[in-house]
Amino acid sequence: MTKLRDSLPHQVVVRRIEQRLSALGNCIACNDHVALAHTDLDEETEEIIADVLGVKVFRQTVAGNILVGCYCALSNRGGIVHSHTSEEELDELSTLLRVPLVAGTVNRGSEVITGGMAVNDWTAFCGSDTTATELSVIDSIFKLGEISNIYKISTLEWDSLVTESEVPVMVMFTQDGWPPCRYVRHVMDELDSKYTGRFKFYTLNVHEETCIAIRYDIFNVPTTIVFKGGDEMARVYGSNAMEVSRLVEQYV
Repeated sequence: MTKLRDSLPHQVVVRRIEQRLSALGNCIACNDHVALAHTDLDEETEEIIADVLGVKVFRQTVAGNILVGCYCALSNRGGIVHSHTSEEELDELSTLLRVPLVAGTVNRGSEVITGGMAVNDWTAFCGSDTTATELSVIDSIFKLGEISNIYKISTLEWDSLVTESEVPVMVMFTQDGWPPCRYVRHVMDELDSKYTGRFKFYTLNVHEETCIAIRYDIFNVPTTIVFKGGDEMARVYGSNAMEVSRLVEQYV
């Protein structure tokens, strides 16, 4: 436990659960708000899950299966459940979780959803046997192809949108399709909604706008830079969401 805690950021809470159902990944399905749990988990375990993950816990089955963590994959945008889940149960679970759900499969017909995929709010990894139809359903229900509100700028727009901006500007240097960049863009979307009018947020594709990328010595993506009065104030390498948010709070 000590080694595990030391390897994680200090704000991440780690608790041990003394429970005979020890394969917790098979027994729990959750997003940032709600957790579905195995019906036989004891009350103490349920309380620990609620406290550590900061979620509401509901004991539930999925298509009659008590291993909800195997037959249900969730994010904050949607979820996919066992293919035999009835329409009535889909509606009930969707209301409970407050996200849209679909019954489906992965890995060419497998009903063990999380045995063939892992997903969060910005990307999904699926087993190599997952068909194009299954991928299309996954992409749609989790809104993975959803367009970001963050504007992609060009070299011609750099001076007017960044250098001459009257408010601080955050620019993420990115490339298409790279999951860490999609994650930072998701974070920037949330910050853009929070700091509307007080901070501007843009992305710049390093392969399309090489002159700007070279000017600022961009060798890795994502690299996120805060500008104020046209001058670089700070930068973040990689997908460090907490540091990106901290810089916005610092320079707003």
